[in-house]
Amino acid sequence: MRKIINLESGNLNTSGSSYSFNPWFWVSGVVTFILIVLLIWNLLHSYSTIKSFDRKELKLERASVELLYHVKSMEKSVRLGAATGDLSFKRNYEKHEEKLQTIFDEINKLVENKYVLGKIEKINKYKKQAEKIENKAFMLISYGKKKEATTLLKGWPYTKNQLFLTETTKEFTKILHRHVQKIVSLEKKFTLSSLIFVFIALVILIISWTITVKIWRRDFKKRKEKEEKIIYLNYHDALTKSYNRRLFMQAGQEEIKRAERYNKYFSLIMMDIDNFKKINDTYGHGAGDMVLKNFAGIIKKQVREVDIPARLGGDEFAVLLPETDIDVAEKVAGRIRQNIEDSKTLYKNDEIKVTVSVGVIDYRQQISDMDDLLHKADEALYRAKRIGRNCVVKNNENVNSEIY
Repeated sequence: MRKIINLESGNLNTSGSSYSFNPWFWVSGVVTFILIVLLIWNLLHSYSTIKSFDRKELKLERASVELLYHVKSMEKSVRLGAATGDLSFKRNYEKHEEKLQTIFDEINKLVENKYVLGKIEKINKYKKQAEKIENKAFMLISYGKKKEATTLLKGWPYTKNQLFLTETTKEFTKILHRHVQKIVSLEKKFTLSSLIFVFIALVILIISWTITVKIWRRDFKKRKEKEEKIIYLNYHDALTKSYNRRLFMQAGQEEIKRAERYNKYFSLIMMDIDNFKKINDTYGHGAGDMVLKNFAGIIKKQVREVDIPARLGGDEFAVLLPETDIDVAEKVAGRIRQNIEDSKTLYKNDEIKVTVSVGVIDYRQQISDMDDLLHKADEALYRAKRIGRNCVVKNNENVNSEIY
């Protein structure tokens, strides 16, 4: 049906009472907060771990590899010098010796483990013993005693010392490598645990938000249904489901404004069941209610979608017909009257027949408002009652009555 009035005037405020407490909303909020905190903490932890790893563990592992390289390079330099008698290899030896000392200094700064420090001291001890023999070999080379230098380097003391030095350095490298692997393994476990926790939290979050949205949609639907029901009851008659007097009066006032603004016309049909009190007295109020429902149903079938049928009160009904002149309205009223006369209302084992008296009026400029229009329609209706009921009377400048 065409909307003629603004139904918001009947929309009662039910906010604050329609939505139930939703614990899943709080669960999703808490989980979201935990996820944000966890992600921020993971970022900070990852940055700190990478920085620490690069500053310490990776430097130690590189230093351990370079340590063995420089030890071997020093041994190689002194052996080549002894074999060739060339003292220029001593410069290469001193260069590796200097770098080796730098590595020892760096390792001593980075290492905190006493066991590892013990290995460093042991390597340093073997290195110093090797250096004494190597310096002695270079001195022999400087005197031209290659053979003696070669013999010295092939001797058991130097060979044994180099063997211990190499093995201890390799062991030290393995220790540092295991240390690095342990840290990497711990970080992997931590990362995996974090991912599992994040996954579980995300599952909980998805479930909680899904349930939350469902609850919100359910509550919104309930609230909407409640508001629609309130609006419906505000503008409909509970018994006949027809529009009530409130809506009818508002719609009529809107039609008057529209007619005045656009020079339109409309008509109104007023109806009253003849001897309705007698039906209640004879058959009871239940029968009276059935008659009213049947009456309302017949009216709805005989009017257009844009027309507004309403129960004004008791057994009094009316129909507002937009853009309809009084002659057409009179014919509509006649059809309604005839259908009511031909119909029967079944109540228990009784068939109840009724008739209606009808007054028809159209809007004219001298009508001021809906109350005035209803008053004049009432006059036509009671004129129909006075002349014998079960008839239609139209009220215009040339008053006349016709019986259908």
